[in-house]
Amino acid sequence: MNTPSSSSGLARVKQQVYVAVPLSPYPLSRHQSINKAAPVHVPTGKLKENAPLKLSHVAMDLTPQDIRKRKISERDNIDSKDVLAPKGKKQRLANAALSATAPASNACPEFPNGYVYCHQCYKKRNASECIHCTFQCQAKGRAQLEGRCIINFCKSCLKNRYGEDVDVIKSGRAGKKEKGHVEKAGYIFKCPKCRDICNCARCRKAKGLQPTGNLTLAVRKAGGISVAQALANDPKITGPMRGKVALKAEAPNMNVGSTKSLVKPLALKTQPRVTKQSTIEKQLPLLAWTPVPTYLDLKDAEARFQIREFILRFGSIMEPKIPKSQLAELDDVGCGSRTQLDDEELAGWVSEACVRSIVLGVLGFLADKSHGLGKPVRCAIEDIRTSGVNLSKIWSILATLRSSANRAFTSSSFNSGDLTALTFPDPLPPPTSIVQNIRITRSLRDTTGPSLSIAIVHPGQMIPVIQGLIESAHDTNAVREELDRGIQEGKEITREVKEYVKLENERWDMERKDLEASLMDKEKVKGYTRKVKVQRDMHKRRVENIENALKLILPACAPRFSHLGTDSAGRSFWALLPGASERKIARDFITSAASGFKDSKKRPRARAFTEDERSAMRDWSSFVLLWGKKPHGVPTANSPSCDEDEGNEDEDEDVEKWWGFYDPGEILKLAGWVRVEAGIDSEDEMESKSSLSSLAKALEEYAALLEWRLRDDRYD
Repeated sequence: MNTPSSSSGLARVKQQVYVAVPLSPYPLSRHQSINKAAPVHVPTGKLKENAPLKLSHVAMDLTPQDIRKRKISERDNIDSKDVLAPKGKKQRLANAALSATAPASNACPEFPNGYVYCHQCYKKRNASECIHCTFQCQAKGRAQLEGRCIINFCKSCLKNRYGEDVDVIKSGRAGKKEKGHVEKAGYIFKCPKCRDICNCARCRKAKGLQPTGNLTLAVRKAGGISVAQALANDPKITGPMRGKVALKAEAPNMNVGSTKSLVKPLALKTQPRVTKQSTIEKQLPLLAWTPVPTYLDLKDAEARFQIREFILRFGSIMEPKIPKSQLAELDDVGCGSRTQLDDEELAGWVSEACVRSIVLGVLGFLADKSHGLGKPVRCAIEDIRTSGVNLSKIWSILATLRSSANRAFTSSSFNSGDLTALTFPDPLPPPTSIVQNIRITRSLRDTTGPSLSIAIVHPGQMIPVIQGLIESAHDTNAVREELDRGIQEGKEITREVKEYVKLENERWDMERKDLEASLMDKEKVKGYTRKVKVQRDMHKRRVENIENALKLILPACAPRFSHLGTDSAGRSFWALLPGASERKIARDFITSAASGFKDSKKRPRARAFTEDERSAMRDWSSFVLLWGKKPHGVPTANSPSCDEDEGNEDEDEDVEKWWGFYDPGEILKLAGWVRVEAGIDSEDEMESKSSLSSLAKALEEYAALLEWRLRDDRYD
């Protein structure tokens, strides 16, 4: 029988019975609502029966004292402090994990975490199994970093193609900061594209390389680590590709420095291209290396090229005008007929009258009032006109002009801002062989000063002086205006040619339709075909003639003249522009064609170069010039201008000299020789060979133009 005291004691025991619940290792403070002052309550009636309550709802009204149902011991207090105290590194890892598992905007049933496209395989992959580059891109020409790189790589491609593990990258450097990478990404990863080691098909094509194909299996069989390692040893290796038959190849060598390919694919439709492999060496074409009969070296020839192109470019606005006969002398740059005046010290040049005309023409540019030397230059022009054709007197006048201009420029009594210094070097010394055979006149002996006492006995001595005057004339307003006018003139001429070609095509289309309509029966088919062929050839010839005439004129409108290029052995190639008379004929032909050839009597006529004239190599605008050493073991074709004994003496392969190629067929062979020697036609052409490819193309274009210039019917 229970007494009241016993029943009350039992009730008290029941009230004190409790279950010891272990503390959670995860602190609840992280999951509590930030805004505790105004917590958001969700009615329980709206929740499902088995829906778990959010952590914020559970702990929003609880205090730390309410969470604990019993008094914990000192030991438990110490352990709970260790457990509940969050560590910095684990805290960042947890935050990174939460951010990585956040739902993506493109989530779908197939890819609940979202998807991205792999840069390597270009397939849709799960975003959680890929890695996004954290490197900040930098735009070209800008010092500031742009946004984050958009490249993604899937786990399999990064492992198979580059030997890198996505999981290791994401966990190895988590939380670390590095310059050039975005922050708060949870890891640091610079993709292969940003490291310039990407071997995908698009990146290799941008570098001029063929796609690698499927190299993964071949690398595994060979014991390699990754495709990237194999490509680092040999960037040209390729594997089997879809739609291509792989040739049998030796076992690949993965050693560092190996150059053996794994598998070299061969397309079914491109089997003849096997001959273009770099392993098959092509023979160099045999060329007729003809020495140009001149003593000029490269520096002296370039100075004469500069003078010639300046006179041809701006001769139309010179005052006084240079006569046509003297302009034609500039085409013979340096060879000429080797007379007694020609010496190895100084090669022949133009006549003294031509030098006088050039000096007067260039001084006319400097006589402009805006140049600051108008008055003294005009006085020098009058003195040269009255002095006659005497190069020594001309130089004396120029030396006096230089001294007076420099004194005025440096004098404090003049405003230096309104004046321009006139600087040009002294003439070349006279050849020793000529000085010994001439008598110095009293006028030269009476002059004082080292500059005035130089005897001018050869026109070539004035080349440095004229070259210096031309450099000063480049800054004048007349030259600048002519350059601007030349650009506009080139555009107008090009427009006229395009209109003529358009009208010619329309005319031929109508004529062809009329010929087709005239065909009544089958008996006329043969005659019709022959007639159409003749008319078609005539139409093509008209279009070709006017297009080639345009090619002769456009270089005259260009602001600068330069050489064609330099080959792999350092040889320099030159092709001078046609002379003034040939340019004028081409311009008249275009004008006549634009008017429809209404006046047939005014149609220009031009004489073509003969074989003897071209082989003599007197006109330097009719052949290709090459400065350098002849290859060893190549025979030399003696120029008709050289004696046989002289040609044998000049047979020295270690001496640089001028070589000429005047036949269009030889020039085409020369272009092929440049390609073969540089290996341009190999299947893997490198960007460094683009200049050699441009040189070969320029030689081919010049050969086609020269072949047209040698035709008698080029202006019909």
